Amino acid sequence: MKITRIMVKGLFDRFNHDLIFGSDERLTIMIGPNGIGKTMILRMINAFFNHSLRSLDSFPFEEMDVYLSNNHMVNVSRTAQGTLSAKGSAKPQIVIELRDSDKILETFSPVSSINEAD
Repeated sequence: MKITRIMVKGLFDRFNHDLIFGSDERLTIMIGPNGIGKTMILRMINAFFNHSLRSLDSFPFEEMDVYLSNNHMVNVSRTAQGTLSAKGSAKPQIVIELRDSDKILETFSPVSSINEAD
C-alpha cells in the first residue's frame, strides 16, 4: 500500500496544498517559496504515520486527507466543537476517519490521549 495523494487544507489558516505522488515514481520533490508549509507538511505526515497524535494536534491546519493505493482515504480534521482544556480555553477536537469512496468505515476521536498534557 502506498500514499497516492495528500491534501492539506487551512495550513496556517491560509494555505491549501494538494500533493500527488506518481504511482511509478519512488521520489517526489516538493518545491515552493519559503513559508508556505513544505516542512510543516512533512512533519504532519511523520506525526500521522508514527501515531503521534499530540504532535499532530499541535499543527495549525483544518483538515488533512491521505489517499492510499487501496482506494481508502484517511481524513484528519478538527471539529467545530472543541473541548475545554484544564486552563478553561476551548480547544478543537481531532477526528480521524477511514473512508472507502464516500462511505465512512471507521471513526476515531482521540480526545483523552491528546488532552492528557493539559
